[in-house]
Amino acid sequence: MYRYLIIVFLFLASHVIAQQSSYNKSYKKIDLFSKFNEKLTFGLSNSEIKNIFTEALSSYNLNFKDEGYRYFFSVSHGWKKNKNELYRINNFKGLLIDAESKGIIAEFSVSKTNEIEKSIYDIIKNLLILNERLVVKKKFVDISDHFKKMEMNMWDSSRPDSHAPSSLFADHTHSRGGFMFGYKYSNSRNKKIFRGSESVTKDIIFSNYSNAFNSSTYLKHTLEFMYGISDDVTVFSKIDYMDKEISYSDILSKKSKYLSTGFGDLNIQFLYKIIDKNWIRSHTNIGFDIPIGNKKKNMILPYNMFLGKGHFNSVIGFTTFFQFPKISTGFQPIIRFSLNKNSNEFSYGNNYDLYYWVSFKLNKLVSLSYSKSITIENSINGQNLSLVREDNMNLDFQNTGYKILNNSLGINLSPRKGALKNFRFAAEYFIPIYQSFLGFQSSKLNDFVVTLQVSPGGHIGH
Repeated sequence: MYRYLIIVFLFLASHVIAQQSSYNKSYKKIDLFSKFNEKLTFGLSNSEIKNIFTEALSSYNLNFKDEGYRYFFSVSHGWKKNKNELYRINNFKGLLIDAESKGIIAEFSVSKTNEIEKSIYDIIKNLLILNERLVVKKKFVDISDHFKKMEMNMWDSSRPDSHAPSSLFADHTHSRGGFMFGYKYSNSRNKKIFRGSESVTKDIIFSNYSNAFNSSTYLKHTLEFMYGISDDVTVFSKIDYMDKEISYSDILSKKSKYLSTGFGDLNIQFLYKIIDKNWIRSHTNIGFDIPIGNKKKNMILPYNMFLGKGHFNSVIGFTTFFQFPKISTGFQPIIRFSLNKNSNEFSYGNNYDLYYWVSFKLNKLVSLSYSKSITIENSINGQNLSLVREDNMNLDFQNTGYKILNNSLGINLSPRKGALKNFRFAAEYFIPIYQSFLGFQSSKLNDFVVTLQVSPGGHIGH
């Protein structure tokens, strides 16, 4: 079991730093907590660099054994991806543990090395130098206390609540070279007509328009992708494939409908880590909506049926995430500003969105969440002169803009083992609690969002 201990020690701030002997030079760091007997035996965890460690121990006359050792090196390593080679090990971290007392004698790390073999030899050499200088045997760190504190304080990316609820995008970052593919499905069905925060009858609609709204169905399939450009910067992108349908009827109950199917605009965001601590993480959400969706000039479609906005939007916001032993919480404010008008001489209103949530970790696999979101969208700027406003309410630019407050309930599933260990499943159900619309608009009824995400590198580094 010792080979896995390294995973959880990495971010712990030791409470005995003032008592330890240390070495810190050229991306190499050693903290020695207690003197050890160099004449006794040493064991090693399995890794790709085990053979180099074994040779280094032997070169400094330390006795290596696979079993029955007194001391144990628990080591893990990382790598860098290059153009000319798939992976190259360029860092490692480890602990030296007393196998009898389960105490941590020393911890060490090497980063940004191009000579992994030389770095390992340097760690062993300087560890022995520190051990020789340590005249008084000092108290080592108790391993159970060490990892108990680690479990309480470190950020655990494998927890089901380490991700936001299903509907949120760009909620986390990746380490360099890490990537994720995701798919979201959402379904929204609307039937009622509102003016302000009150529902209205079709008779009122017919006094203003030739046709009255019956119902609408919006289906959305979203593909998302994330890639860690560096440990601090992750790029996020998504694109929607939408299937929209709205039906109307005139005063004689003759029905008509609009259909719109295809890809929407491309969203690209750059997520830069602002805070990366044991219990809090925060990153920017900065990017653009690029108009590649349906944007044909003079298209006769209601404003809410366009697949793409036809103009650029800037995306500005941030995401902050807090993690505690049994719960996590977070919030994400996002603002979208229209940067130009489309070919139909209008632009959609600026959008202001605040989403915040709390998640409860039931066990290592499942978490439940409760969320609130506030969305404000301004009215359309300009109008499509090809549309006959009197035909129906959705062709009238004055019937745009709204304020919506939603509740939602969600579930996250994050398997740690087996064939699905790199997958994440999530679902969220929205329940609107307040809606206010400018002019006549169809209400926003209960939405349902399902998410499937896969990260081939696993949860570590999220």
